[in-house]
This record gives sequence, structure tokens and C-alpha cells, in this order.
Amino acid sequence: MGLRNEPHPPIATYDFALEDLRLRTFNAGPGDGFNDAVSFFVETRDQAETDYYWEALTSDGGSERACGWLRDKFGVNWQVCPEITLRLIGDPDRKKAERTLQAMYKMRKIIIADLEAAYAG
Repeated sequence: MGLRNEPHPPIATYDFALEDLRLRTFNAGPGDGFNDAVSFFVETRDQAETDYYWEALTSDGGSERACGWLRDKFGVNWQVCPEITLRLIGDPDRKKAERTLQAMYKMRKIIIADLEAAYAG
């Protein structure tokens, strides 16, 4: 009695770590090659860590995009997002959250001090 050779269902999301870097993958389904459907999310602790990953991933041919998104020199899409961002835009005070979200929409690299200023009003 052997194992049946059946296709495995696609993984919708998969979280993993490379050293201290937490990564999340999303499966866009069959037929999609290496394109905008493939991206990585990097949640950072502070501005210094945000700056570090932003510079490392945009250097040597990478390009900046809106709302913390960038494309590295290989064409891989990344969103570098300080953990405070999700807390501020998820605040139950919808006015504060919306001000923060509107500020983020105007950014390329996310600047925590600017988000906090928008949040404070």
C-alpha cells in the first residue's frame, strides 16, 4: 500500500521567518507568474528598522511605491510597515484612524512621526 499521488490544495497564506525577519506569502492561484500577485510583508518595530529594510530593498535598482510598498532589484514586491501603523489605522476612534490612513496614502516609505502627527490631529 503506497501513497496516492494526488495534487495538494494551494496554500492561501504562509508565514515564515528568515532570521529575525517575519515574512508572509499569499498564493494568487495557478497561472500567475512572478508579478504583482507575489509580495512580502515586513512588519518593523520602529523607524530605524523601517529605514533599514527600505534602504536595503530599494538600493541597487529597487523602486519606491505608495503606502510602504516597494519593488526590489529582482522585481519582488514588498510592503515595509511599522507595527504601529496597523494599530493607528485600526483605532476604534474612526476620525483618528482615518486621518492616519489619509497620511499614509500620501507616503512612499512610512514615516512613523508623520502618522502619529496625523493621528493626534
